[in-house]
Amino acid sequence: MKTKIIEKLGMKLLSSAFCLLCGTNALALDSGQLISVEGLTYRVESYNEWDGSGTASVAGYGDDLPGDVVIPMEVRYFDYEDGREYVFEVWGIDPYAFQGCTELTSLDFQLQPGPSIGSYAFSGCTNLERVEGINDAMVGDHAFSGCTSLVAVEGQLNTMGAYAFENCNSLEAIPRYSDAGFNEIPEGAFSGCTGLQEVRIDKPIVWIQANAFNGCTSLRTVEFPHTLQNIYENAFTGCTSLTDIYVYGLNQPSLSGQVFSDETFGTATVHAPEAVIGSYGGGGYDGWYRFTKVEKLTQGNDLAYDLEIDGLYYILYAKRQEPIQTGDGEIIKTYYDAYITQNGVPSYSGFVEIPRTPVDQEDMYVETVGIGDCAFWGCSGLTGFVIPNSVTGIGVSAFADCVGLKSVTFPSSITGIGGNAFAGCSGLESVTIPNSVVSIEGGAFSRCTSLTDITIPNSVTSLGNAFRGCTGLESVVLSNTLKTISGYTFDGCSSLSEIEIPSSVSEIGECAFRGCTSLTEVTMPNSVTTLGNLIFNECTGLKRVTLPNSITRIPNGLFSGCSSLAYISIPSTVTRIEGSAFYGCSALTEITIPESVTQIGVVGSGTFAGCTGLTEVVIPNSVVTLSASTFMGCTNLESVTLSEQLAEIDDYTFYNCPNLKSITIPEAVKTIGNNVFQGCTGLATIKVENPEPPTAFYTTFTEEQYADTRVTVPEGTVADYETADPWLNFKWLQDETGTGISSIGNPAEHSAVSVENGQIVVECVDGRVTVYDASGKMVDSIENKGKVELSLPKGVYIVKTGSTTTKIAI
Repeated sequence: MKTKIIEKLGMKLLSSAFCLLCGTNALALDSGQLISVEGLTYRVESYNEWDGSGTASVAGYGDDLPGDVVIPMEVRYFDYEDGREYVFEVWGIDPYAFQGCTELTSLDFQLQPGPSIGSYAFSGCTNLERVEGINDAMVGDHAFSGCTSLVAVEGQLNTMGAYAFENCNSLEAIPRYSDAGFNEIPEGAFSGCTGLQEVRIDKPIVWIQANAFNGCTSLRTVEFPHTLQNIYENAFTGCTSLTDIYVYGLNQPSLSGQVFSDETFGTATVHAPEAVIGSYGGGGYDGWYRFTKVEKLTQGNDLAYDLEIDGLYYILYAKRQEPIQTGDGEIIKTYYDAYITQNGVPSYSGFVEIPRTPVDQEDMYVETVGIGDCAFWGCSGLTGFVIPNSVTGIGVSAFADCVGLKSVTFPSSITGIGGNAFAGCSGLESVTIPNSVVSIEGGAFSRCTSLTDITIPNSVTSLGNAFRGCTGLESVVLSNTLKTISGYTFDGCSSLSEIEIPSSVSEIGECAFRGCTSLTEVTMPNSVTTLGNLIFNECTGLKRVTLPNSITRIPNGLFSGCSSLAYISIPSTVTRIEGSAFYGCSALTEITIPESVTQIGVVGSGTFAGCTGLTEVVIPNSVVTLSASTFMGCTNLESVTLSEQLAEIDDYTFYNCPNLKSITIPEAVKTIGNNVFQGCTGLATIKVENPEPPTAFYTTFTEEQYADTRVTVPEGTVADYETADPWLNFKWLQDETGTGISSIGNPAEHSAVSVENGQIVVECVDGRVTVYDASGKMVDSIENKGKVELSLPKGVYIVKTGSTTTKIAI
């Protein structure tokens, strides 16, 4: 074996001399020293001076390097200076060791597991075609970048640095990697690998970093595992041939920034589990919503789960490790928490018994602790199941749309039932919930149309919209510790005929009982302080409600559409009655608004719109705001007393109230909105108490009202009203004394008014001529265009032309 020593000879001689003097045979080599053996240069890392053993790494190569290189497990080196052989275990490749070595064509690693391959170690080895024997190697940054002829890497990686295989144009597949500790595809790892056509990302991967596969122009198919959580910017940009993306997990990976090229969103098809397919394409988040082609997976895949035993699929989470003594010595036993999942498609049927301990081996213990999200989703053939006492939670949509399920009994270990867990189980007739359950999330039993009764145990303190759309539900017993009935909880439960709200409840969310058409009576305890919008919307059978003295507002649409509601008592604690609160309550014949109320309407307004049974309403003087459309469509309303504090009557307030006969507009009113009295065909009199004409629109009133309705204004203000829009359009305008006269002029000064042949003649005056009898009652009003002749019975009349009046007798 040809060898040479690369060292300082003087130091070598001194060391040998010392050894002779001391009577020892100390190692003459230094740590860090370079030695050359069969064309490879090694760096001495450590050594044992007594037995000649040590470790070394490959640092470079000599002039006689062959094209096919074997990296040996150990190298033997004979030192002729001290006549001794040394044995070094080779543990890795130094950074830059073979950078730019164009002679290199293949590598065969024969090292112990876990070797290190340093940064740029083989970068630019453009003729390197194959790498074999890598065993849990730790590959550094750019280690093989620019190896344009590299076709395959055989073996398994333990870690990988950034841009490790960048621009490996001939690479046909990404290397395998360890399932322990390898959790990401690093930044730029395979960027520019134009020969890659299919990529399978195996299960340990959690992140795909930026630029990981950027510019892989031949890549057609990529598969993502259930463990994947994030894909970062430009990871797949420039992958112009990408046609199919398979996502096997039930949790959608997050996309950070521009992950795919713009054209990919229109050309590639996303294949996802049917249970979560709505999260992709038009219904998705991040960049997933941009994909125009989305299809459901048609077969299962091992990327969707970690373990399969007896037809059940599990996702594993390592909990702890313990040393175990066996007959062969000590081993490490790993304990796992397991969650039931599916293999990407609905695959369970019949009766399923879930074991507590699917695996109990020397080195591995698995315990089932949960039913994962969507685990049994869409398994229409599932007829029943047994859950072990080790399970504490039922995941989101875990049994959704299992239409064959008839009954469900939970073990006493269950503490939570996830959102939509049994949604759409239309065949489910009975559910037994144990006292261990503390939370039932939104939609848990929604659309279980065959469920007729349910008892919520006292352990439950909050209830999501769990029973929405349970059209067969007739009876509910609520927990006596329940604090919140969330929005939509019983929305659409059309068969629910009674409900007792416990005194523990403080909040009822929006639409909680919407569409419960069989409810006839509801009593709310005084513990309730917060009510959401539309709680009893469209409860068409509801006749009577007792509101608690603890609320301060009747929220928007609370009883809208309750067409049978005949009686309601509004507590004196209420300060606001919001928009549409009683919209369409056609059976309501009377309403008493307490003096505590200061605001009626807002939001959508129309607080009492469509209350066709109302005939009379008194708005207390505490009210300062009356919003739009408040009494719109109250077709039998005859009389309204408005608050004296009211400053504005908003648009459409009395729109289409044909039986409204009279109304007094208080002095405080300064503004009357658009279309307020449109459709009030029976309005005969209007009294306005403000001496200054309130601002209004021409369309506030109708043409018929301008011609026929008598308007009374404060004494001495007729002239002001006759010059103010739209009041000047009223034909019958008078003051509260019964006259339309603001002052009486001297007849001698007004020769344009005279009596001829028993007629009153008005000449040379353009404008409106109004005539009153002696009692002040208006008898005629007409536009004068030069000369007017009025035939009236004998008597005394007051003729008003402009701002001048003339008293005359016939």
